[in-house]
Amino acid sequence: MCMAWSGAHAISSIYLSSVGLNGTITSALGNLTLLYEIDLDTNEVTGTIPSTLRFCTALEEIVLNDNFLSGNISESFGSLTNMLYLVLYRNPLTGSSPSSLGNMHNLELLVIFSTSVVIGWFIYIYIYNQKIIF
Repeated sequence: MCMAWSGAHAISSIYLSSVGLNGTITSALGNLTLLYEIDLDTNEVTGTIPSTLRFCTALEEIVLNDNFLSGNISESFGSLTNMLYLVLYRNPLTGSSPSSLGNMHNLELLVIFSTSVVIGWFIYIYIYNQKIIF
């Protein structure tokens, strides 16, 4: 993805599902402060989920399932308090789920099965919102 034109900061939605993307997710996405949706599911995206997404405070939906993303879910994602849908399943993610994700009080759907992420804090979210899929 190349965001070189002057209006790039006004992008609000990126939907590139099942289009054969490969490579990594650029940390420059953090500059898209009006971004409310990013959907890159079912591609060949590698690397980590950039922690710079925490600057996209309007984000309501992150859908990155069925890729090859690795590493941890950043503790800083807890600042995305408008998040409704966080879908990360079928990625080789590791580590513990950050407790800061409990700050996502609007979260309606969290899906991370088929990863190696430790799911200790999900009990709280499950009781609070009752829409978590393990």
